[in-house]
Amino acid sequence: MCVFYFCRRALQNIRQLLRVSGGDCLLVFLANIPTYDLYLTLAKTQKWRDYMRDVQQFISPLRSSSDPGAEYSKLLAETGFVDYTVEIRNETYVYEGTQNFKDNIKSICPFLERMSPAMQEDFLDDIVQCVADMNLREADINTKDFKFFGSYKL
Repeated sequence: MCVFYFCRRALQNIRQLLRVSGGDCLLVFLANIPTYDLYLTLAKTQKWRDYMRDVQQFISPLRSSSDPGAEYSKLLAETGFVDYTVEIRNETYVYEGTQNFKDNIKSICPFLERMSPAMQEDFLDDIVQCVADMNLREADINTKDFKFFGSYKL
């Protein structure tokens, strides 16, 4: 659910399925996560912009919302949901080590499949540099590596 049109359409489809079965569902989405900022930063660079022209399709429409819970509640009501609870959680995830962080990015990044394997590694290195520039990592003297911090709204 990346842009509001698709969010609305997805919720309408879910609501329709629930109407048939009368069931319940649990919806979990990321309102905001530093990965969005990483994508937006790299999409502006000459080096990566051609691979990321559609970056906005992969960014939550609630990314910059001051009250994503209220906006999502409104969207649920508009799509026919009547009995729901919306809860926003502020969480932090710690990635232990650079390779662990890169492996996570590999598993979620929609742009990597557009690149050669060598370019993928270069892209991941640039993401690590962006994280450093955003002060979202700290040195771990025990492992001589870094810990990466991702605070997000769920």
